Amino acid sequence: YIILPFTEQTQLSFVSSMPSTIGPQIPRWFVSHWWGEPFMEFIACVECFVLDFRDTLNCNRGIGMTEDTPIWVCAYANNQWDLSDTITIDPFQSGFTRALEAAQYRTLTILDRDGTVFSRIWCILELFLTFLESSHQGEEEGDQSTRGLWTVYTACDMYKDGPVVGRLDQRSAVGLASHREIGYEDRFPFDIVAKSLDIKIEKANASVASDRLHILNAIVGNTDDFDAPPPETHEEYTVLNNFVIGAFASSIWLLQKASQQENKTFWKKMITQLSKSTRRGKMKLDFNDWKLNENQAVELISRLPLTTYQLKIDMCSYGYAFAAALANWIRKA
Repeated sequence: YIILPFTEQTQLSFVSSMPSTIGPQIPRWFVSHWWGEPFMEFIACVECFVLDFRDTLNCNRGIGMTEDTPIWVCAYANNQWDLSDTITIDPFQSGFTRALEAAQYRTLTILDRDGTVFSRIWCILELFLTFLESSHQGEEEGDQSTRGLWTVYTACDMYKDGPVVGRLDQRSAVGLASHREIGYEDRFPFDIVAKSLDIKIEKANASVASDRLHILNAIVGNTDDFDAPPPETHEEYTVLNNFVIGAFASSIWLLQKASQQENKTFWKKMITQLSKSTRRGKMKLDFNDWKLNENQAVELISRLPLTTYQLKIDMCSYGYAFAAALANWIRKA
């Protein structure tokens, strides 16, 4: 209704056809999303993301966003009249991969309310390439890594304390990030997280069947024959599943929320997936904010990611079993 009619005369992408587009725009972030989500929810996520990433420090880490900072969105950046240069047999040569490289593999995922984005094969490729880049960022980069960053936003009506005392401002989306605290992570809808804990990228769908073959073969390294039937199971599938699920499971706020659910199945799922997380980073456990019995505390500390390179524990009043579990984790980490 908008993009094709607007670009019919130019036969170019929406961005290239805009009168305000003067020249190349290098994107700071790549937006990964499912085309079927409500458009206003997509806009809400992007607007809140820009607000949360306005900090003027560390702009090379994807921060310092303004209304004028370019981000890459396929619908507007791709030439919908000619996708031959964008969708290639080798997914690593596709326009999506080139755009990710331009954005330094910094990816903003728009998570719809049903978690459908994690079942779309092109979104899976984008996460895979982001994960590959993040895994190349060694511990020496620590908190200064500028590439392979991932953040995920979802639409969620909520209120927050405003700049004026006694006034509440409404937010329309919340997010999580792999490399920094955003704020309001504790408001991330837990029902969406619960759906995301069961994703299997090998089951992802595509509008064009051949795209699924090409992308799964690319992920498992079968670049000699992209049209071959991809394996039903593979170690790379497991690694990527653990990367995505682990990003949710390693969120302190979501772990706390899971521990408070009456249905303890979510808690079991969260800590099980936590142990499989491949995310390198720091963790801070202030048990004054938790309501865990000693058995739960032991379960938690036993399943911390072995890739955690800094752990800080405050306000801990648990006994011998907890200390033994912590010592055992330290020996393995």
